[in-house]
Amino acid sequence: MARVGDTPGMQAWMARAFVLGSGLALGAGCGDDAPAIRDAGTDARGAVLHGELAWRLRCDVAGGGCTYPDRVVDAFARDPDVDVTCSVVETATTRRITFGAGRGSEFVFSLMNVEVPRAGGAPAGVSGEVAVLEPSALYAGACSADPPSDAHPCQVVAGFTSDAEGSLVVAEVSCVGLVPYMGTSPPRELSGPGDGPTAAASPVMARFHNCRGYVPD
Repeated sequence: MARVGDTPGMQAWMARAFVLGSGLALGAGCGDDAPAIRDAGTDARGAVLHGELAWRLRCDVAGGGCTYPDRVVDAFARDPDVDVTCSVVETATTRRITFGAGRGSEFVFSLMNVEVPRAGGAPAGVSGEVAVLEPSALYAGACSADPPSDAHPCQVVAGFTSDAEGSLVVAEVSCVGLVPYMGTSPPRELSGPGDGPTAAASPVMARFHNCRGYVPD
């Protein structure tokens, strides 16, 4: 029997709440001090946020199962057709990252509240969550530095730098065993785009320029 949230419309609403920072749905469990995900589209210097992100959700890769379309976003904030968002909360020793990209209820990728060393690297222990929306379902899983497991399906590493376009946050994400946030669909795998075993084994590569809250050292 279907449960509340199993309909595509409800799943889409939940994913957009997660990505757009309404404080409802998935984002509500991340703590009262969780950063609002939607930003003004600029950093403290007024530079415009630019996000580049490409991924593919997959079924059983080892078994040659079904695949989803490649999803590619390369857009500036306030693009009328695509949601792009990124924020960083800094302390003296850590940086906590939230970023996301998607197009309405068609597809969404979001990484939220992953805390890594200030200089970059992998999280210490389990930290944050990844969520991916496709028209059929919303999948989610916890993140850590370790290879994917049932307890934390996503492996994440992040870095911080700057270039001619401005401050730059980069990340690599690989997930095995993402579970449906609601419903009974089989787990899914998340990797970079493309066909073949090499693409299926590659991580999602994310690049976000001028994230709100990130000030290069």
